[in-house]
Amino acid sequence: MPSMRNAIPGALLYAGLIFLCFPGAESAISYSFTGKWYSSSGTPMYPTGVAVDSKGNVFVTDLNTHSVHRFKSDGKLLFKWGAQGSRDGEFDKPACVAVDLKGNVYVVDSANHRIQKFDSAGGFLGKWGSHGSGDGEFDEPSGAAVDSTGNVYVADRYNDRIQKFDSQGRFLMKFGKKGRGDGELASPHDVAVDSAGNVYVADYGADRIQKFDSQGKFRLKWGSRGTGDGQFRDPNGVTVDAEGNVFVADMGNSRIQMFDSQGQLLTKWGTKGSGDGEFDWPHDVAVASDGTVLVADGHNTRIQKFRRAGQKKTGERKGLTIENIVLLKELGIGDDAILEKITSSGTMLSADEIGQLEKAGFSEGFLSKVQKPAESEKDRLKLISGLVLLKRLGVSEDVILQKVEERGIAFLPGDAILLERGDFSDEFIRKVCPEWVRGEKPKEDKKQEKKPAEEGLAGTWKMKAKEAEIKLVLASDGNFHWHSESGKDVMDFKGAWKKVDDESISMKAEGNPLSNLVPCKLVDADTLEIELQGITLQFKREEE
Repeated sequence: MPSMRNAIPGALLYAGLIFLCFPGAESAISYSFTGKWYSSSGTPMYPTGVAVDSKGNVFVTDLNTHSVHRFKSDGKLLFKWGAQGSRDGEFDKPACVAVDLKGNVYVVDSANHRIQKFDSAGGFLGKWGSHGSGDGEFDEPSGAAVDSTGNVYVADRYNDRIQKFDSQGRFLMKFGKKGRGDGELASPHDVAVDSAGNVYVADYGADRIQKFDSQGKFRLKWGSRGTGDGQFRDPNGVTVDAEGNVFVADMGNSRIQMFDSQGQLLTKWGTKGSGDGEFDWPHDVAVASDGTVLVADGHNTRIQKFRRAGQKKTGERKGLTIENIVLLKELGIGDDAILEKITSSGTMLSADEIGQLEKAGFSEGFLSKVQKPAESEKDRLKLISGLVLLKRLGVSEDVILQKVEERGIAFLPGDAILLERGDFSDEFIRKVCPEWVRGEKPKEDKKQEKKPAEEGLAGTWKMKAKEAEIKLVLASDGNFHWHSESGKDVMDFKGAWKKVDDESISMKAEGNPLSNLVPCKLVDADTLEIELQGITLQFKREEE
């Protein structure tokens, strides 16, 4: 039984040993079942790895379909990617998944002897590794973890070692060799890293956990083969929570064990079975930022969720409710006093809740002070600019809406204007901004004088490269037309331009305040350079 801190030994009561605790004393740690989910994609999944990002999205490697599933925290399947194969984005027996602080996803592609890196939407970013025993090579890797600086640790299973790489897959170091001595490894199946850089290895073949520092120096070990407390039968997964506690998927014993950073058992739960809270070969374990524990329950083809006793439920409100705030107003409490209570209680209000307060009669000034958007205004505009670009690249509104929901983006009323200018349909805009009403488009003033010609710059400019062709037409009336093609991607938009000085111009795309193409430098009479997202594009004037 886990020890109880600040507890006073009690007495025998009805033949049961009890503890009498001081008020507020910490009791024994325990976890309770809160939910489970299965794949909703038609084929039962066999989850081998589970990871959760900072937003609560859950990523699962599926051995049955050789793919990665992304779920919301409530178990709703958002999408999946991958199929059996060896090409980029394909997998052969994906064993584990890890997520870095930026949301990038690393998949241990075991039978392909490599690591693949993706963005949070499943977009392929890179890969490294091949079959072998040299530096950067693997023999059926089975686990991975990412530290706070983005370095990736890989459990190189049959090479009996841990390899460390930077976020781009460049080899940094390795440690471990085959054996059962201190610092030696016997088919390590998983690896985890805490906030201090300590590395924990699930030493599968030796039925133990070993702890190393960030340079691979052995620190301590615990565990042996068995069914008792702190013993293991085929420990397959390991992870560390924000407090430094170590969770182990004790696969052969069909349970989860939780230890402190020194290997002292804190609690355990689970028995063999298919009921709630029971396991059948749990392969991996992950801990969300709110403390929720997720278990990849292999043979039961599901993910199970557990909550620590006393832990706040996911989504549970912190601070005042909307009803509390409205009641304070009805009781005649002033806005300043209400704001002070909101701030002191740590209350965070969503866009929908702010809308409710607006309907309850709170002033615009009051609402602007309680509103705490997730992103800064600059970041919000960049985000909306990205959505507009997706639309203009031909991505369907349904797909864009899905991305909006995945990010949990809350739109402000004024955002509708930018979406309207970005050619989104009325239906799309009303879904994200329910209060929006399309205004009448201003009638064009046909008598309006054209802008004066920009002497010496008007004309057609072109840039050709191996993978792209761009045509830029600077019209003499101050308008421009940009058309580019790169493979299947086509970008086509218009806007206005003007001369800044003798050597530079500025351009602004219609309906997108962040698509300014600057700086645009006139190198000579026939050469124009435009810097776009850190890349310099060089255009040549096309002869008339």
